[in-house]
Amino acid sequence: MPGRLDVGIGCPFTALKPSVDDQGRTAILFGYRLRMSTIFPLEEVEQTLRQWGAAITRAGDVLRWPHGQGTTELRVGPSNVTALDGSQVAETVTLVHRSPALTALSGDQAVVLNAFVCMSALVPEQTADGESIVLSAKLSIFRGDDVAAKQLYAPLIATEAYMSAGHAQLICSGALRQDPAYFGLSGFNDLPPCHLQDFQEAKDVVRGRGLYANAGNDGFAAEFPWDRGAVSRIMAIPGMADQAVADGITDLARSTEMGGRTSLFTISTRNRHPYYGNGLLARLELPLSYKSDEIIEICTRLNAWEQQSPDLPPSLGAWCRGESGSPCFVTFIPNELCMPGLPHTLAVWAGHRAYRVHYFLGPDQ
Repeated sequence: MPGRLDVGIGCPFTALKPSVDDQGRTAILFGYRLRMSTIFPLEEVEQTLRQWGAAITRAGDVLRWPHGQGTTELRVGPSNVTALDGSQVAETVTLVHRSPALTALSGDQAVVLNAFVCMSALVPEQTADGESIVLSAKLSIFRGDDVAAKQLYAPLIATEAYMSAGHAQLICSGALRQDPAYFGLSGFNDLPPCHLQDFQEAKDVVRGRGLYANAGNDGFAAEFPWDRGAVSRIMAIPGMADQAVADGITDLARSTEMGGRTSLFTISTRNRHPYYGNGLLARLELPLSYKSDEIIEICTRLNAWEQQSPDLPPSLGAWCRGESGSPCFVTFIPNELCMPGLPHTLAVWAGHRAYRVHYFLGPDQ
């Protein structure tokens, strides 16, 4: 990244990071006390983006700058939404890149091109002239999220903001591959800095909630129930349910439920992104089957729902057609942003998303 501060993996803000008092809202930077306007460290992100060459115009808590063939906007807005679990959403952070090339895309093309996702989605935006495709990412900041906002969300959003114009130009030009140096990323040819211990921590968190999960040296897999009582697709294999009963793992009635439908979540270090090089590829694939025209419509609905709902996990990725033809939420985290504990965090987000998307689509799916 041009001008990136050499402060270690994942967080380009440490050198400018102010200390924060016990209230978490007053920053001390270069000896001066500053009132932070948002939980999300917008001032730090703004300084970092300016160092990377963004000619930012700021209006309140909105940053805008010309970017490639279009413009990029980073907006932090207040929220007072109560999530289903009772937690309070304090802020919503939205990153949007707009360009003429994106405007020329159709909704169907946007869903197909979302297969090249990094941490944003091509989604329709309503304008005075009708509907237009934009490249967008969104996350909600819950009360008490101060540390996560600084150490996790800010590096991800700032880097995606920097890369958004280049990503838009590449997908609109039909480019199938790009040297990751184009984005100024570092370590893109290295092995991803997540290892067995990281994946085992994610596995332990999921298994601790009574769900199926497994981990290895280069990835992680978990299954989240779609049907009531479902545990793993493995249990639907002929003979597996009987073996579970014989082994005393479950009784006969429960064994039938355990083989029900599940959403499959995987993290892999083996999938090199054609634009961003090595990193973590995270996929949440639903156990639903649609015809080719239906999958376009359902993914469009899901991407719009992600951007419009304030109490979902961070929408750093996109819904697109999965390998089996089912809806699949995909996120790619480049090596440079693979910070400690990330697989654990991605697994928690996926579990919550799997529950919420079931709630959104309805029990008849």
